[in-house]
Amino acid sequence: MKNVSMAMTIAGSDCSGGAGVQADIKTMSALGVFASSCITALTCQNTMGVTDIMAVKDTIVRGQIDAVLSDLPIKSVKIGMLFNSDICKSVSEALRTNNFCGTVVLDPVMVATSGSNLASESLKDAMIKYLFPLSTLITPNLHEAEVLAGCEERYVACRRKNSLTRGKGSACKRRTFGRRKSQKPAHKKSKR
Repeated sequence: MKNVSMAMTIAGSDCSGGAGVQADIKTMSALGVFASSCITALTCQNTMGVTDIMAVKDTIVRGQIDAVLSDLPIKSVKIGMLFNSDICKSVSEALRTNNFCGTVVLDPVMVATSGSNLASESLKDAMIKYLFPLSTLITPNLHEAEVLAGCEERYVACRRKNSLTRGKGSACKRRTFGRRKSQKPAHKKSKR
């Protein structure tokens, strides 16, 4: 594994394999990246929805991250579903304690595609406080951007989305936000 890029996914487990750690590992592997993982929660879910979630104890989450970062030369970390503020804080502390200086991609997972809630009420503030400052890239979908911006109306979230990380000590260089189904992509293919 000397010349192989190594990354770590920190996320929930999706037993159906369509999201979470399982999807991240598939993607990393397909791109030729060695994938390590930290499980933050176990979900009972399929393509129709989430029926149950069990958070992993925050000390176990921290232990998984410490174990991987103390042994493997991880260059990138992708953070997905954290479920609660204790797990969020543990992830932040583990990255800081291990002096992780690589790329951190934060996907602030709060709601499943099926509409199921995947986060506790206190997670939003913990993410902004503990993980935004460590993140290189933050990738909320439109609904998550609305939650993070602290507003209900979609048009307000769209107008405020670029201010999500300003004034919060973020090292974030880029933020992405999903688009509504009715919107067309901003770019068009050129006709040749």
